[in-house]
Amino acid sequence: MKLFIKKNDVKAITGLQGYNLFNHQRRKRCLIKLILQTLAQGSTILDVGCASGDIATELSFLGFQVHGIDFEPSRLNNAKNLAAKYSQAIQFEHKSMDGLSGERKYDGILLGEVLEHFPNPTRILIKLKEFLTPQGQIIITAPNMPSLRNRLKFGLFGIFPDNNPEHKFYFDFRRFLKVVSDARYQVLYIRSRFTHLFATSEIVAYIENLMTSWFSYFFSKSGDTLFAVILPKG
Repeated sequence: MKLFIKKNDVKAITGLQGYNLFNHQRRKRCLIKLILQTLAQGSTILDVGCASGDIATELSFLGFQVHGIDFEPSRLNNAKNLAAKYSQAIQFEHKSMDGLSGERKYDGILLGEVLEHFPNPTRILIKLKEFLTPQGQIIITAPNMPSLRNRLKFGLFGIFPDNNPEHKFYFDFRRFLKVVSDARYQVLYIRSRFTHLFATSEIVAYIENLMTSWFSYFFSKSGDTLFAVILPKG
């Protein structure tokens, strides 16, 4: 899938490099492809935790009406500058979910690497219902705790695989489905993608991806990242 934003611009605004940059670009392509399969072009999207805005800007290029929110001013400033550089009219706001008004509804809400930052993701999903149109859907990505790499890291070396202090909740398929069910949503799509074993540089990551892409295809619950689309019940 073609991306409109130059990789050097993504690198500049995010500070990512090596494997992290490769993974960001790879995840972004898959996420945008999933959104295109889920929502009609021209749909309204709320990008929660929009960070530096490159995903929102890509979606704007594709004809979506995007509203991005984030609580960190420096990231929002990068997002606004990026959208302006690529002549995309996107509304970015310094705002948390608690500051949203239910008067505005969206065809889709994007939670890209967001839910794991909350100790009670069920409560977040319940709250977001008030911002969806009648057939509105939520598109989610989150780290998949029992990925192959995490299993090897813990099993072979006894190292807890996620040391990010900002992560408050850990997902596997069972826990994700429980959260979604408790929040009264139905799952329209769910699977995991990518198999990361050892790569640190971008070149090695590319080679690793070619060699291991089959794994998450045949073992659909063992990929690094969980992708899902959910719809409120009733």
